[in-house]
Amino acid sequence: EDQKLQSSCSVFVLCIHIHTNNANCTEERDQLLTKITNLTEERDQLLITVKDFKTVKNQLEIQNNNLTIEKKEL
Repeated sequence: EDQKLQSSCSVFVLCIHIHTNNANCTEERDQLLTKITNLTEERDQLLITVKDFKTVKNQLEIQNNNLTIEKKEL
């Protein structure tokens, strides 16, 4: 009888341990998903910034070319 009670207690403790680990894994998974989402948003913003810089670079090249042409014409 004592052995059955001890076995039941062991199973119960094991179940609690598994449940706690599962909850911790779920919480960690949710945190990782949030980090992934944040990193994706940051990457998208950086891609927009790079595109904007390329646009400015192209505009400056055009401006520089125009000024070079004007200088030669003077």
